[in-house]
Amino acid sequence: MPGLTDSAILEVDVVDETGDTRTCAFQVKEELEDTGNVAKTYLIGSRGQYLRAAYEIADKTVPGELADENTESRRGYFVDGGAGQYVEQIAGKAGDRDLQWGDGSTDPTDPNDISKYDATGCDTLAQKQIFEYVISQSKTGSLGQARLYWGQWSDGTYADSAGAFGRPLTVAIIETNVTDDPDDPNAIDVSITAEWAAVLPEAVVDEAESVAKDINEIIPER
Repeated sequence: MPGLTDSAILEVDVVDETGDTRTCAFQVKEELEDTGNVAKTYLIGSRGQYLRAAYEIADKTVPGELADENTESRRGYFVDGGAGQYVEQIAGKAGDRDLQWGDGSTDPTDPNDISKYDATGCDTLAQKQIFEYVISQSKTGSLGQARLYWGQWSDGTYADSAGAFGRPLTVAIIETNVTDDPDDPNAIDVSITAEWAAVLPEAVVDEAESVAKDINEIIPER
């Protein structure tokens, strides 16, 4: 089967203290659960009913076909401009010392070799805290700093073949949760909520950040 079906992998780019970018990969494999949510936002949604009511009030100026075909109440005009959210929530167990958990900068065979950006082969407390640190220090969004590899969202990097989309899902990380498993001291429960992000050229993002900075300087703090 094409794609990545036996685990989900979150890749996150984070800038370290020297200014270098490290790519950290976190693999969740056991008891995987996937919840996807697509919420559409319409240019004209349910309030399109008011538009139809206005047409009916001014029926003398509305073409006969439009007035005749929309006589029932509680119906609205909908215009889909492509806005909305596509959110994926991945949940499962991690803690397997054989799976990558970070940027690969430490010795996976030495459980005492831990860095701020890698805890592969280490105990679950170390894996929990390194994951939380990397997520907290990362900036994810439309520069493509985070990618979710799961199912057909795969370019073959972590699988034998690429999925149907031929690329990972570029995401903005909304929330992560990591908790100890009281029934298994060698596992942690991981939940990742991420939203599909459109990738913009870096120059566009820099300009947007500059505008936001100017606005913040104009608006006084309360």
